[in-house]
Order: sequence, then C-alpha cells, then structure tokens
Amino acid sequence: MCERPSDSPLIRFGNHLIDAFERGLLKRLRLIYVQQDRKNEAANFRVTKARLRSDLVSQSHSL
Repeated sequence: MCERPSDSPLIRFGNHLIDAFERGLLKRLRLIYVQQDRKNEAANFRVTKARLRSDLVSQSHSL
C-alpha cells in the first residue's frame, strides 16, 4: 500500500480495512485449497486401496 502525505486519516483507515479484508480472503482461499487437496488425497488413497484389493483378489483366483 502506498501512502501519500495528503491522505487523510479516514482514507488511511479505509485502506487498512481493505488490506485486512484482502489478507483474510487470501487466508480463506488458501484454507479452501488445502481442504480440497486433502479431500483429493483421501479419494486417491481409497482408489489405490480398492485397486490393490482387486489385484489381490484376481491374483488369488488365478492361483
């Protein structure tokens, strides 16, 4: 944020509010991405586990 000497205290306060809002929004977006990433990891783990199980079953039937 670039503050000019001519900025009134009210304008500076408004700029601080906007900056705080943007930082909060970025934190929230980061949290959403982290949560989505964890959901994707859990889904990938379930798929991998199911594939391993089906491989084991097919191998045991072929014995």
